[in-house]
Amino acid sequence: MIAAVPKSSCCAFVVGAGSLRKGRSALPIARSGLRSGHKYTTMAFDKGITLYTAGTPNGWKANMIVEELKVPYKLHAISLSDNEQKQEWYEKINPNGRIPAIVDHDEGDLPVFESGAVMIHLAEKDPQGTFLPKDTRKKAEVISWLMFQMKWMKRIEERPAIQKAMDIPDKSFVKQYENDPEKKQEMIDGAKKFMGSQK
Repeated sequence: MIAAVPKSSCCAFVVGAGSLRKGRSALPIARSGLRSGHKYTTMAFDKGITLYTAGTPNGWKANMIVEELKVPYKLHAISLSDNEQKQEWYEKINPNGRIPAIVDHDEGDLPVFESGAVMIHLAEKDPQGTFLPKDTRKKAEVISWLMFQMKWMKRIEERPAIQKAMDIPDKSFVKQYENDPEKKQEMIDGAKKFMGSQK
């Protein structure tokens, strides 16, 4: 059983699946709530999922899939600036103390963490197979591309930008891709070639 979220926790709870704001993601509500310092109270919720996330690229991935699949969910916007993800109650959900994570109430309060794992778990529950085909071959292809995105796209796009913005002394990683744009292009060309061969 997952530990209850402390009432004093600074977080936003929003019911998803379009029930409050039709056609719009719940994430902006959570982000504005965190910016303005509002505190929200917990709601009784025993079906669907609780999504623990923040306004980061990995956090947005989890938010997007619950919105796209119209999964009933409660949003708990984690305050990274307050280090909420490192609190004891949250580390019972995700021992790594990172976002995103979910608790699947339909599966006996099952915790699932890491953006890719959250996406796969929710996609597998979708009877239509919208994002994860039932066919073994196609499913393997989707998972392969998901893993590629998680490992390499973050590595070649996001991390160098962060290092430059934060003026991190070790520039070797940034230079690796600035001085060798062919490496980046090689990966993109390889992906295009693979996609073309699958038609």
